[in-house]
Amino acid sequence: MNGDVRCFWMTPLDRVRVSLRRFTFGLSNPTVPDDPCPARGGVDGHESGFVVIEANDARVRWIDDQADGTHRMRDLLAPIDERWPLACVHCREELPPTACRQIWPDVLFSGAPDERLYTRRDMPPGAMYDADEYHAFTEWCGPDGRSIVVVLPDGTSWQVDAPPAKGDTGWTRTGEPPLLTVRPSVQTPTYHGYLIEGVLSSV
Repeated sequence: MNGDVRCFWMTPLDRVRVSLRRFTFGLSNPTVPDDPCPARGGVDGHESGFVVIEANDARVRWIDDQADGTHRMRDLLAPIDERWPLACVHCREELPPTACRQIWPDVLFSGAPDERLYTRRDMPPGAMYDADEYHAFTEWCGPDGRSIVVVLPDGTSWQVDAPPAKGDTGWTRTGEPPLLTVRPSVQTPTYHGYLIEGVLSSV
């Protein structure tokens, strides 16, 4: 992946994009009935994908913030609600009644150059934000108390302040977001580059 990508700071809003998901475990969970998807090799389960039902709704309606900094999702939809997805996106078969149901209220962020709102799930390359759920874990935070994540050109979410892997030194960052410099380089299976003064440059 060639070319430089300039980073930009994303700010969370009190708004969410709400999606519904249904799935089965296939053969991966021995405590539930087997229900593998034939289009996924007969091992992994069925999957509906994330079906958006609310593009821009109030966060407080869907997320209950706890005193310890954690969050609990509000179950505002009954299992019989017609908005739940019905079919597997892989095999197109109807999902069984026993398929698990999940409500995903993803916080919306502003600050992208195109002025669109994004969730962490779909942020474009160069997006940079503070993952506040890690604030309670000092080993996942930088000296300023933030836990910064950068979306790389290959779509990978790079947790800059993650603790180093065994035998590794980890990364160090200087500067103020989004004009960060992080050393050493970052490498994924499909991208290798440097972040210097807020610009991602491929090696």
